[in-house]
Amino acid sequence: MCGGGMTDIQVRENAALDADEDRHVKLNIPPLTRQTLFYRLVIVFSLCFFPPAIAFLFFGIRYDLLSDQTMPYFIVGGVFCALIGFVMLRRIFDRVNRIENAFCRSRVLNPQADSAPKQTPSQNALRQIELSLREVENRFQEIQDHLIHSSFRGAERIHAVLSDLQKQIGFDLAILYTADPQFPETLAIKDFWVNGTSDLQVGLRHSIVGSTMEKILRQTSPVLIKQIQHLKGDVEQRIFTGHKCSACLMAPIHIGGGEKGLLVMGASDLAVLQDARKIIGWITNGLSLSIERARLFAYVDQRDHELEALRQIGRALASSTFDMNKVLSYTMDMIRGIIDAEAGSLLLLKGNHLEFAVSFDTPVAQLRSMKLRLGQGIAGTVASTGQSILDNDVASSPNFFNEIDKKLGFTSQSILCVPMISKGGVIGVLEVINKKDGAFTTKDKDILQSIAASVSIAIENARLYKKTLAMAKRERTIRQMFQKFVPKEVVEQISSRPVKKYQQIDEIRTLTLINVDIRGFTDLSKSLGPQRTVALLNRFFSEMGDIVFRNQGIVDKYLGDGFLAIFGAPVTTTRDADNAIRAALEMQEAMPALNIHLRAEMNIELTIGISMHTGEVVVGNIGFDRKMDYTVIGDSVNTLFRLQSLTRPFPNGIVLGERTCHASSHALRTAELKDKQAFDSPVFLLNGYRDPDRVLNEETIIHGPPPHANMVFSLV
Repeated sequence: MCGGGMTDIQVRENAALDADEDRHVKLNIPPLTRQTLFYRLVIVFSLCFFPPAIAFLFFGIRYDLLSDQTMPYFIVGGVFCALIGFVMLRRIFDRVNRIENAFCRSRVLNPQADSAPKQTPSQNALRQIELSLREVENRFQEIQDHLIHSSFRGAERIHAVLSDLQKQIGFDLAILYTADPQFPETLAIKDFWVNGTSDLQVGLRHSIVGSTMEKILRQTSPVLIKQIQHLKGDVEQRIFTGHKCSACLMAPIHIGGGEKGLLVMGASDLAVLQDARKIIGWITNGLSLSIERARLFAYVDQRDHELEALRQIGRALASSTFDMNKVLSYTMDMIRGIIDAEAGSLLLLKGNHLEFAVSFDTPVAQLRSMKLRLGQGIAGTVASTGQSILDNDVASSPNFFNEIDKKLGFTSQSILCVPMISKGGVIGVLEVINKKDGAFTTKDKDILQSIAASVSIAIENARLYKKTLAMAKRERTIRQMFQKFVPKEVVEQISSRPVKKYQQIDEIRTLTLINVDIRGFTDLSKSLGPQRTVALLNRFFSEMGDIVFRNQGIVDKYLGDGFLAIFGAPVTTTRDADNAIRAALEMQEAMPALNIHLRAEMNIELTIGISMHTGEVVVGNIGFDRKMDYTVIGDSVNTLFRLQSLTRPFPNGIVLGERTCHASSHALRTAELKDKQAFDSPVFLLNGYRDPDRVLNEETIIHGPPPHANMVFSLV
């Protein structure tokens, strides 16, 4: 033999192996080739590696962890995990390959076994490995599909996952706990599955102080407890013994955002949990993803619900009829649905006290008898500082005022109170008490602050609405009073124009003036006495002033036993002279009816004189800032009073100047007065219209029929 050659035995073995590969089909060996096995192992590796990697990447993106500083760590960690996975797969592949080679070698050395139908132990072992890998692959795929691709949402999703896990594993009890940083000494039941009946409830909290669950929650690997007697906590032992479990498996769950959880399985058969321990890592990772996805769905649903509630509150506040009691009661009902608190109330600030306006789940009638001073209690502190308060342990709060709880028989555990601010000042507070599911959060505070802002706007709008109604009522009162001096039409024209147009103190205008004077008033007032004289004047001015207003004039001032009327101010028209003439004729014809009334009540009769003149005057606000009169001054006013002296020979007569006759659009029946006392222009006595029927038709078209139309226009 040569030193570098092979022994006869080695040559024979190699030749046998080569021959074995040629006779592979004849030997009826199971079709488990190197390539097929490698592909199957790659599939298993992919299922084990990529879902955690995707979850890891999801949380990095979700919580903004993929920064320039942390990216190298992510890459190094991913490469390291991939290398470990491939090394493990290679070791499995090599081991299976050795088993296959050994099997083939044994078949070559024992060719009589080819015809034997019985399989060797090596072949059975190889077949079991293949079936085991295929079963693990199928089971994990089913679990993974339910954990990640389930169509359930929220609590239904978690419960469906636990139900599917029970079918795959066969445990008797499974509880999914979640930890809350606000309650570090307890774990809350997120969901559970139990074979049979149970007193467990979703949301129930179990104390973990000094228990095995507390210890396992701090670590990263699952723990199989073969005998429940080894559990440290009484609550743990009571749970498992109550469900007839002799062993338990506990595995910590790391959820996104640093939150932790715990998956607890119990079974009467220890072998069930031993098998489950092999895949518990996959299960906890999948549950972590499922919980996070359920949380995202719940968050979206909650946000949609909150936004819809806010929209409804906004619509109610915007479309309200300013019945604030109804609107605020509706708002409190919406708050109860959004925040899910046991009680709530809205308090309005009146002076230095807060008064209860509306509430839910508390007797508002009893609350309205109570008042809080500024700075008293949490609500009073919020009202005085303008800052929100969120306190989940009010018993230890120095601001808590428990007298209201004593009177109502209520126990306040947590309170969220926010101010309602309008125009930079606090007008009230909104508070909710005892959240039913957990504790109040900053998200609850943000929502309540948004609602408080909307309610503040609504309350301010209601206040402005009431103020507007009061101003409108006051304006109507002033308008009604003003219309006693100025015709309604003139008031409306003035109010419809810009205010700046009337800021001018005075202006020169051409107006038609009327002066009415009672004859023999001095002797008449002596015989009647003061009270009856005032009653007489009020009756007279009421009749004559009504006629002035009806013909678009205003009563400028009362002159003891007469008055001065203006036509053409503050609003000028082309018919000012016609309106004045029409008013004078109506006053003349109103005297007989007025005297009939005065004879019946006072046994007296009145005689008047009416003078009219058209000319330029200064009209405007005359006086000073504390007392102003809208009046006229000028030579035309003096001329008017001089014309009044010419009416004495004519009882109830009307004397007018030439300019008034020329300004009239109708032909007048006049008689020129000879004794005009050195007037520069002719002076006339007015007897009516030349064509009363035509004037009546025209005036009726413009103004409607006057009360004394048949008398005024029949005068010749």
